Amino acid sequence: MSVYRCFLLFLLLTTFTLHSQEKRTFLQHRFDGYKMILTKDHSTTKLTAIKHKLESIGVLFTFTNVKRNRKKEIIGAVFTIRNKKSNATVRFENGKPIPDILIGEVNDIVFIKPSNKIKTDVKNILHQKN
Repeated sequence: MSVYRCFLLFLLLTTFTLHSQEKRTFLQHRFDGYKMILTKDHSTTKLTAIKHKLESIGVLFTFTNVKRNRKKEIIGAVFTIRNKKSNATVRFENGKPIPDILIGEVNDIVFIKPSNKIKTDVKNILHQKN
């Protein structure tokens, strides 16, 4: 009977240890931040997948007014990202393919910014909630 109890104790401790390691990995990743790049070639399906991925870590991502050219490149859109502490919005509406956009969260602050240095056609608004 004692062998059976030892085996059950071993199973419980192993399961608890594995769950703790997964949680620690998730929290460490969350602490380090999360970043991804949106490109002009992202399909609506890909944008939706990104939306669901970010929702799983507590970040809301929306995309509206997506317009495409004949090459199926995004030429206009409004991207918004937010969490409990901050939000950011970027709007593209000049009819040219959008630049690569870096979105993410670092230290509970969300951001959206073009990954290149050209910001002439970008209206980027970053708000801190009180």
